[in-house]
Amino acid sequence: MYFKKIFIFIILLVNLSSLAYSKYIPHVNTNNILTMIANSKGKVVIVNFFASWCPYCVREVKELVEIRKEYSTDDLKIMGISFDSNQESYIRLLEKSKINYPTYLASGREIGMMFNVFGIPTTIIYDKDGRIVKQLSGFVGIDKFKHIIDQLIKK
Repeated sequence: MYFKKIFIFIILLVNLSSLAYSKYIPHVNTNNILTMIANSKGKVVIVNFFASWCPYCVREVKELVEIRKEYSTDDLKIMGISFDSNQESYIRLLEKSKINYPTYLASGREIGMMFNVFGIPTTIIYDKDGRIVKQLSGFVGIDKFKHIIDQLIKK
């Protein structure tokens, strides 16, 4: 009986923590993203479009977590835009990957059209003036990211 109570308590605890987290999942639309990019002038900006069910996306998220650790927030802003329709899967990815940069759930399909996202992962990199310098479709490794970021930070 004691173990059954502990088991039920653990299940409730896990479910309540996920429920509490899901209340604070920010959703963004195209205008929100464009505003965040505009407000980041003076920084290199990476916008990564992903989903938790995409294995290449999950791998790329891990690369971006490592990149976030290596560059100052004064030089680089990273934001992830998830196309997940299942919030629980999205939350599990955030927790499992220990994402250390802001991520948002996409509100509406127009985001993909506006940013020319025809597959995921897709990453758009902006220079310090807010201009698109690269749009990369498919998995991008950490070395390529670093090379691009280093070039843009030096400018």
